[in-house]
Amino acid sequence: MKEVDIIMAQVAKLTAGQSFGELALTDSRKNGSRKATIKCLSKCVFAVLNRTNYDRILGNSVRLRREATYKFLQNNPLFHDVTTSYMKSRGWEPKHFTRRA
Repeated sequence: MKEVDIIMAQVAKLTAGQSFGELALTDSRKNGSRKATIKCLSKCVFAVLNRTNYDRILGNSVRLRREATYKFLQNNPLFHDVTTSYMKSRGWEPKHFTRRA
């Protein structure tokens, strides 16, 4: 058996009302693959959605936004050769930016 070193780095600190885990729910392979481990710093209460309910409530809009982002990137010469499957495997997510005056 091979020994594996696990390196953990904090990439985000979530606050009340924020969510996580949607990548596993929107993954088209439907295997629920994980991209992160969550650790709580204090007592928490969670609302949990299974894939069926997530898809019914939120999934389609998230999936459509992600696919539109992939197509947009692939139309840019810089990302022209990057495949959708590569973007999905790296967890590339569309982000909304607001312009500050």
